[in-house]
Amino acid sequence: MLSSSLRPGSCSAKEGMWGVAVPLVTSMESKISRATTEKSPQSTMKKNSTPKTIRGPAIKWFPIQDWPATIAGAAICVCFFFCVGIARNALMEKPLPFIAKPPALIPYNPTTAPGQASPPNQSPSEAMRTMTLEQAAALSFDAAARFVDARTQEEFAAGHIEGAINISAYSYDLDLAREKQKLQGVSTIIAYCDGDTCEASLMVARRLNASGYKNVLVFSGGYPAWVAAGYPLAK
Repeated sequence: MLSSSLRPGSCSAKEGMWGVAVPLVTSMESKISRATTEKSPQSTMKKNSTPKTIRGPAIKWFPIQDWPATIAGAAICVCFFFCVGIARNALMEKPLPFIAKPPALIPYNPTTAPGQASPPNQSPSEAMRTMTLEQAAALSFDAAARFVDARTQEEFAAGHIEGAINISAYSYDLDLAREKQKLQGVSTIIAYCDGDTCEASLMVARRLNASGYKNVLVFSGGYPAWVAAGYPLAK
């Protein structure tokens, strides 16, 4: 008779059977895990990889040994070019003033000749005669009068006083060369821009005076006042 420890259904027999099977399963699992690791090296690289920092070339500073001499040399250069500029301005036919004077604004009087009403401390080219909306409208019927729009080309194209030409304060030389023929035979020039707060008309009027045009007026109300009054416009 077999003892209880050797019976097939006993605990000893089961323990003996699993004691052989378990090591086999463990060895198979280890082989599978090794094969998976060898087939996917990217996972290992992701774990072990670290971000690389790209660094530019190192900046080397060269200290100046003699600061006083360097500052003195820079000051001499500045003084030299300043003197050259002063000498060049003095040799010009019409030298520029060191301190610009704001133009004197004189109300327009049709009975007064240009330059007669100028202040004693300013030349006729520096004094600007301003006119009202009614005076500008009256001159619009004069064939010898020409309106000059001192605004930009884009603003002029959007709308301007009928019969006006565009001589912008921001491209005066080019515009004057283009429109110079239309100013021939004109006895009165009326410059205007965007109203009392706009200085482009004053700038153009002064430059027209400097270019040799005598009877130059400034329409203070400008394009907004002309539009509000309903006077003729063009595009």
